Amino acid sequence: MRGRKPEPLVLKSKDETTLQQLLRDGQTPVRIARRAQILLNCAEAGRRVLLVSDKVDQNRTTIWRVCERYRNAGLE
Repeated sequence: MRGRKPEPLVLKSKDETTLQQLLRDGQTPVRIARRAQILLNCAEAGRRVLLVSDKVDQNRTTIWRVCERYRNAGLE
């Protein structure tokens, strides 16, 4: 595989708990729930973007952007 190797996503334990609560809530907007799914799946055992994109049915670029946003700004 060409290109640079992506660094694994590591979630803070507080953020992981918050994301899981958002998914369980039932009142969370779809857009936010999708981002939570992406972050949790990317952090799980250092999953590759391609596997996550298949699991959450989103484009690889979207997965990459969500992860980069989290790395740069956290959940805020």
